[in-house]
Amino acid sequence: MIEGAWDKARFDAAVLRALRGVTKLAAHQKKRAKPLPHSKVVLTIKIGLDLNATYKVLLWTTMLVILFYGCGRAAEVTDADRPKYRNPNKHMLRVLCDRSVIGLKVFLPYQKASPLYAGSYSYFVEADTGPDAFRLIDRYLQVRDHLFGPGGTLF
Repeated sequence: MIEGAWDKARFDAAVLRALRGVTKLAAHQKKRAKPLPHSKVVLTIKIGLDLNATYKVLLWTTMLVILFYGCGRAAEVTDADRPKYRNPNKHMLRVLCDRSVIGLKVFLPYQKASPLYAGSYSYFVEADTGPDAFRLIDRYLQVRDHLFGPGGTLF
């Protein structure tokens, strides 16, 4: 009799759901990338400021600087790998990137942290980033505007 009760309890739907949940929780956890140290960002900025740097190097280093100092996520400035997930409304526009003497103002149309995914402005000042970051951004904007004109997407 005890054996029959045990089998009944063991195969109860609630017990099976609990076992399945424990199995999922105990599964191998994904490894997260380590945070990017500031020293690596400074080195990357120097690579981007090299006069022989190509447009792709300038593009990548500028994206990195904006993401790092703006505490952004890669998905906020890049496109999805699969075409069916690409959304042109999430692209940063060049006309919404304003460089002034004080700093840089960039509108991110998609930010995971913003309520209702409404987007928000990110502000950068030289005191936070250092002069080299702004020299890199200025150089990128100059090369980008020369190649593609003042309209279109920022990246």
